[in-house]
Parts: sequence; C-alpha cells; structure tokens
Amino acid sequence: MVQIGIFLCSCSGTIDLSLKQLKKDLKKLDGVKVVEIHDLLCQKDGLNHIIYDVRNFKLDCILIAGCEKKKAIFNNLAEQLGLPQPLIVNTKEWCGYVHEQKEGTEKAKGLIHLALMQEFWNVKTIQQSVEKSVILVGGDRASRLASALSKLAHVTLITQLHTSCTELTCESKLAHVTPVRQLHTSCTELTCESKLAHVTPVTKQIQDARAEFDILIGAPSNIYGSIGAFEVEFEPNQIDYNCCIDCKRCIEVCEDDAIIDGSIIYINDRCTECGKCVDICPVHAIDLKPHSVRLSAGQVIVDDKRFSTKLGIHQIDGHDPLSIITDVVSLFDGIKKPKYLDYDLSACASSVHGLSGCSLCFCPYGAMKRDADGKITIDEISCEGCGLCATLCPLSLIKLDAFSNKRVLSSIDTLLIAASKLKRRIILFTDIKEGKYLLDEVGRLRLSYPPVLPVLLPSIKSLSKEHILRAFDAGVDGVVILGPGESSLELNLIRACLRQLDMDNRLITIEQLDPDTFTSAVKIFAGRLEPSAIRKYEPVKLEDMSNRAVFLALIESLSAKTNKLPDVKLPSKEFGFVTIGSTCTICDACTGVCPTESILKDENKIIFNHGMCINCGLCKEACPEHAIEVVGMLDTARLLSNEKLVLASSNLMYCARCGKAYITEASYERITSKLSEKGLDNITLSYCERCRPVVTLEQMMEVKDE
Repeated sequence: MVQIGIFLCSCSGTIDLSLKQLKKDLKKLDGVKVVEIHDLLCQKDGLNHIIYDVRNFKLDCILIAGCEKKKAIFNNLAEQLGLPQPLIVNTKEWCGYVHEQKEGTEKAKGLIHLALMQEFWNVKTIQQSVEKSVILVGGDRASRLASALSKLAHVTLITQLHTSCTELTCESKLAHVTPVRQLHTSCTELTCESKLAHVTPVTKQIQDARAEFDILIGAPSNIYGSIGAFEVEFEPNQIDYNCCIDCKRCIEVCEDDAIIDGSIIYINDRCTECGKCVDICPVHAIDLKPHSVRLSAGQVIVDDKRFSTKLGIHQIDGHDPLSIITDVVSLFDGIKKPKYLDYDLSACASSVHGLSGCSLCFCPYGAMKRDADGKITIDEISCEGCGLCATLCPLSLIKLDAFSNKRVLSSIDTLLIAASKLKRRIILFTDIKEGKYLLDEVGRLRLSYPPVLPVLLPSIKSLSKEHILRAFDAGVDGVVILGPGESSLELNLIRACLRQLDMDNRLITIEQLDPDTFTSAVKIFAGRLEPSAIRKYEPVKLEDMSNRAVFLALIESLSAKTNKLPDVKLPSKEFGFVTIGSTCTICDACTGVCPTESILKDENKIIFNHGMCINCGLCKEACPEHAIEVVGMLDTARLLSNEKLVLASSNLMYCARCGKAYITEASYERITSKLSEKGLDNITLSYCERCRPVVTLEQMMEVKDE
C-alpha cells in the first residue's frame, strides 16, 4: 500500500480551521502514515520537517494542505526527494478565509479526502513532430511576418491581389478564390500606382530578394489537418508561372484588360474566359478551368477571422507580431501534450454499413471529423480536453480519461460522505480554469459565503445531466452550476425532471464570474434550502458507467426515493421515439443496424425500448419500405415504466411441406407482389428455405419425366 504523508499548514495562524480535529480525522484513513501540523511549511523549518518525515516514515507521496501560492516550492522539494508531485489542497482561500471554523474544517476534510481519492493520476502523453514550414494567409501584416519568419523556416504567403493594383491585401472570401501560383520574393508590400491597364514593374528591391519566401496569389477555401500536417486548400491562378516565359502575348490579345503585368502576372476577375490567351500561349501555361490545390505545412498563420484558431493555427488580428513568431518557433521542435481521450468507436452509431446515423457529438476545436457517410475520426493532437464529446455521447464510447463518469461520480460521493456534518451540503460544478480562479479570488478578498463542495471539470461544457442527477441521488441539498452557458447541457430537461420530483428549487446557475455576484447568489440560495429527504438513502449502485445507463438508473432511483413518477415529455436530441407504418414487412433491416438494441425482432413483431433509443435514425435510413419515422423526444413516464412497445406485427407463414414458420405474411405478400410485377413464378415461396431447393428439384424431375 502507498504510504502517504499529510502536512497541514496554518500559514502562521491565519487559516481559521481546527487543524487538530482535522489531523485526528485524517489519521484514520487507510494509507495515511503520518499527519503533521506546522505554522509555515513553505519556510526552511517546515521543509526540513517534511524531509525528516519522508525519510523517517519512508513516505511514497505527500499532500500539502494550505495555500497554492507556494506550489513550486513543494514541487521542487518532492523532485529532490524522488517523489511524485505533491497533492496541493487550497484550505486557505477555499476554507479558512471564507467560512466559519467548524464548517470550514468540515469542507477541508472533504477536499483532502477527494484529493486522496484521485491520488496521483498517471498522465498519458502523445507526441507530434512539427515540420519547420509555415503558410501565412493575408496581406500586409502577413507579408511582414513572412519576411521575419523566412530566416527560420520555409515560408509561403498566400495573398489576394487587389483588382485595381498589385498591393498585397487580404480581401479573400471563402466562397470565391482568386487563383494562385508560386513565385519567389522577399517583398513585404507590393505597391502600384497605376490602374489595370497600366501597371508599372516592381522595384529592384523586390526583385533582388526573391529567394526569401514564396508568394501564392489567392485565398484559401479551407484548412485541413492538425499541427505538423496542415493542408491549405485553394484554387491556383490560371497562369502557371513555372511554365510562363514572360512573353506577354496573352496581355496583347486580352480585350478585357484582365491580365495584369506587374511583379506577378495574374488574371483578375474581369476575365470572360474567351480563351484567346490560352490559344496564343506558346508554352500552354494558361488554364482557365478552375481546380483546387492543397498546400502542406507544419503551421498556419491567418489574418482572417473566418478561420478558427487551434493548436498550430495562429490568428494575426489582435495579437502582437513578436508573440506570434515566438509561439510559432516554440513549436518547431515538436509538441508533447496530454492524451485526454480514451475511446473505441467500433460500436459508434455515426455510420453503419455506409448509412449516416448519430450526429450528437462534435468538437469546438476541430478535433473530430466526419466523412461523407458520417463516420467519425478523432485527431488527438487537436484535442484540448474540454470533454464535450464525452458528455454528448450517450453510449460513452468516448471517455475523458481524467474526468470519466467513474471519477466524477465518485468525486461527488466522496465529498458528500467526507463532509457529511455540513449543515447544508451543496455541490458546486465549475471548471478548472475560470471557475477555480474565481474561487481563489473570492478567498483572496476574504468574502464569506456558505460552504460549497467544488467538483472541478475540465470545462463547463463537460458537465452532464448524469453528474447533476447523481448529486441529488446522493442526498445533496442543492447544486450550483458556476460558469458561462450550458452548450452541452439539456438544462430544460433536468429542470423539468426535478420539478416533477419537487426538487426544482434545489438547482441554480451562476453565469457571471464575479466575486460579489457569486457570494451573494450562494448566500441567498443556501438560505432557502431545507435538508434533502433523500439524505437518509444510500446512493444507487452503478454498474454500467455509460451515460445512458447512468441516466436511466438515476432517474429510476430518484423516482423511487421521492415516490413520484416524473411525467416529462420534451423534445430531445439524444432520446428518440420510433413509429412504424403499415408497409413494414417485419424484416431485419432496422434491428440489424440499431446500435443499442432499442429495436428488436420477436418472431413476427418489432419491439421498441424508448429508454435505449439514442435518436441516431439508422433504423429509418435502413428501412427498405420507408416505413419508419423517428422523433427526437423524451417521455420519462414511458421510460420508467419499462414498457416494451410493439411497433409492428404480422401473422407468420408456415412451410407447405414441413410446417415450419419461416416468414411473415407481410414479407410474403411484398415479395410475391414484386415477383408478379416482373412476371416471375412465386410458387416455391410457399416453402421454407430448407424445403425450397428440394421442392424445386422435385418439380424439375417431374418436368423431365413428362
């Protein structure tokens, strides 16, 4: 067993907690070898105290309860002692500075229990090499960056020439792309004082520096891939400068003044595609047919807000040029980042047998791609670990490794059990960045508020209805959601269910991340809460940790504990209700593609389980008779009744030779009808698949005998 040492700091007596009581409680925990109290753990005497205990008790790891500001000191100490990084629990700003001693001590106990439960998570990592090549998209600002970066990497500038001059500007539109070809130059700005018909040559300065970076005229239509392997798609210029011999015959025959003779010869949007330039070109360098080209690079810099930023795609607007260059160069040696996801998409309902199905999950950072059939692929390098995809997947085929259902739901249970003596047990869901920062800030300001037990998530996007319902099932008195927006959370569904259970006043959301707003809202909320009647019950045991299984178990448990049956009918993206029309032949098409077995065939019937339907629509896509309709909705009363609906049925046909049931009447009628339309014999259809060849052979022999 791992030997743990817990060190409680009073910060020179400023943390108003009963550390002696805390020590007494923590010493009872399995694996805790020693619990020490010190006034100043971050100072020399305190550090020596830790060193002595580590060596004397042969500790494997340490936990520091105090403030987080000195985290670096304790990290360095652990490294010197050959220990993993210590667990740091902020009992200063989160407990001692903001709560009364008794309740602050109880909350501190809960936080320490939670930290020990999570222990020392072994972070998996992934690596990606990054080629020293950069594509820049834009005008003047992009060209200046291109010049600076050209001494450090292979740089290509994609820009659009203005229709009235040869100045490099970024007027590109994704839907309309001015063509492009490669030239070498070091210019940071191509200017021209003349109009379309009279363009002066480029300056000697521009021509002398052609080798620094490549210029491509045009604008990209899309950016694919991830860091180290980006592809920028664009349409090339009609004039191929690799072939062009600069004879200018095309300019002479162009009656539309559409071919510009400047530092770069190009065709603008005045072109009417008459084809005279194509005919006159002696080296066949002109092609007026539009086609797309993809250019590869390790990173991309854009001066266009229509392209979203992610790892390896840098936005110029609003950022200091030096910081952009620093960010780009810092990635040249490759990246090493956490591997956030654990997934198995073999049972994914996004695509089955070429049919497009479930479309619930998506990624705000572009780490999830769908092909034409809807099949999903995940780019782990682009993943930022927000957890949105894991929250949205009803089957939990995608899991956020450090914040799986098992970890988050266990965190809720641990906090509530460890801090069971709190007068009001309130769970606070927030994120590890902005939400945590707000709690730290409230503590620094020493603004008092009723104790809430924080469950930190990678982002508020990863908060699920299963997390909230688990808190209530475990007997929490109230739930606070702290963070802007609930993009992935069906909050209306949760509130509707809680309302039916007489618990709707036990949930609040605080979107404004402001210390005064937060403390005021929590005070009002806690002041009106009564102890939950569910406290006396044990939380339901969860065997299957997939989102759908957890939801079904929790809503059933809450219904039983409150003795109320929530009757909620609401539109829903992840619950479906299936109906089947009269043209159904009871074939196996729908049941064969259903990923959750919510549709099953029982001899001559099609059975439906509403609770298992994920609204993927694959059954509708697969039905050869177009008999199926799927509506996105949740009906909790039907869900809790566990009623299996018969969606369609048909009498069975029996083999005329052996008497075996082998087909439904609906299928038989459908097949015979099709055969009759084509003038084909259907006599053998009266026999099962085993007797049919025998009967056919007998018929052939009779014919032969005749």
